[in-house]
Amino acid sequence: MNLYIAGTFHDPFVESGEAVRILTEHGHTVVSQWHDVDVWRPETQQSTAEIRAGIAAQNYADIDRADAVVVIPLVGHHLRGAHTEVGYAIGRGKPVYVLGDERSMNTMVTHPLVHCIASL
Repeated sequence: MNLYIAGTFHDPFVESGEAVRILTEHGHTVVSQWHDVDVWRPETQQSTAEIRAGIAAQNYADIDRADAVVVIPLVGHHLRGAHTEVGYAIGRGKPVYVLGDERSMNTMVTHPLVHCIASL
């Protein structure tokens, strides 16, 4: 299954590559790219706004290629982009799986496409 990871690069589970490794070991393909440091901090002459716009466009394209979105919330951290990605995924009819503490995901966890699971 092609999976998009929604979360924050500040999460050690994401930053270390552990999330991608575990999902890959379970036979999935991770299609999201934002958590790749070369994507997140590209060496370019673009402005910050241009970099962010490019990453956002790539994120939407990656969600379109995914079969599902896996949200990895970080307790105590507001998942600004992940909320947008979850809403986009729901709008595209994609299932969303919130891994761990869903309290940081607000009311979107009540949507029928959103499933909360304790761990991998």
